[in-house]
Amino acid sequence: MDSDRINKSAVSPVLAVTLLIAVTIALSAVIGAFALDITESQNVTDINDKDIGVSISEKNGEVTIDIKTGTADAMRFIINGDEKKLFREASPGDSFSVYGIDADSDVTLIEIDGDSEYVIGTMNTVQDNEARSTILFDKNLYFESEALRIEVDDPSLSTDRDYIVNVGSDTENFVVTEEALPSGISTYTTNDTVLDRNNDAVLNKSDFDYTYSGFASNSIESVQVNPNNTVTVSFTGETDIIDDLKYDKGEVITLSHAGGSIFTGTIDVSQTDTKGVLNASDGDTITVRYKDPNTGEIREDTATFTP
Repeated sequence: MDSDRINKSAVSPVLAVTLLIAVTIALSAVIGAFALDITESQNVTDINDKDIGVSISEKNGEVTIDIKTGTADAMRFIINGDEKKLFREASPGDSFSVYGIDADSDVTLIEIDGDSEYVIGTMNTVQDNEARSTILFDKNLYFESEALRIEVDDPSLSTDRDYIVNVGSDTENFVVTEEALPSGISTYTTNDTVLDRNNDAVLNKSDFDYTYSGFASNSIESVQVNPNNTVTVSFTGETDIIDDLKYDKGEVITLSHAGGSIFTGTIDVSQTDTKGVLNASDGDTITVRYKDPNTGEIREDTATFTP
C-alpha cells in the first residue's frame, strides 16, 4: 500500500520535466523561425555588392531613375521610410519616375533580387535644391552710363574660367545676323558681339551656323572670344566665294569668379548704341538670363533704365 503510493508520486515529476522540455523545444523553434524571418526581411546590401548601374536625379519634385546596366526582379522607391512604388522586371534602358516629392526628402532605390534586397541609389532632394543657381542685378534701377552689375551663384561652375550670360533691353535685344565671308580665308572676326545661342554660358562652335559653298570640305575648327566680345572664328580650311556665317547678335556680360560659388560681371548701359554697351531707352526693362546646367531651367532677373 505504501509502496504503491510512493510509485504514483514519483510519476508526476517525470511528466513535468518531459512537458517542460517539449515546451522549451517548441518555443525555440518559434523564436528561431521569427528571428530568421526578421533576418531575411532586413537583408539589404550596400550598392557596391550588386552589379547593376543606375542614375538617380531630382527636378521640381520629380525623382527619375534610369537603368544603365544589369537586371532586377523588381525595384522600388523608399521615400522618407515609406514605399512609394514597385517596378517589375527592371532592365537596361528602363526609366521610372515618382512625382510630388517634397524638398528635404531622403530617397532610396531598392532592387529586389529573389529573397534579397540591395540599395543601389540614394539621394536627398534638399541637396539638389540648394545646388540650383540664382542670378541677380545689384540694383532695380539704373541710370545713363552706369554699370550694370550681376551676380550668379552656382556651385557647379568651375572657378578657374570665365562664363558669359546674355543681357538685353526693350531697345536692344538679340538679332539674328548673317555675314558674307571673304573667300580664301581661314579665320574671320565677327562685326558684332555674339550671344550665347544655346545657353551653356560659353561661346563655342555651336553658337554659329556656317554655310560652305565649295566642293571640298570646310567647317568651324574653333572660336576665340575677343575683349570687346566679338569672336574670331577659325576654319579647318579656306572659305569659298559665297560662304556665310550666321549668329545671334547682342550684348553679353562676362562672369568671373569672385569667391566661393559666386561669379560677377558688369556692362555699361547707355542711350547711345555702342558695341559692348547695352543700349536702352527711358523706361526700358533690362533682362539678364542664365541657364542652370544641372536642371536646364532658365534663371532671370530684371531691372529698369532711366536717363
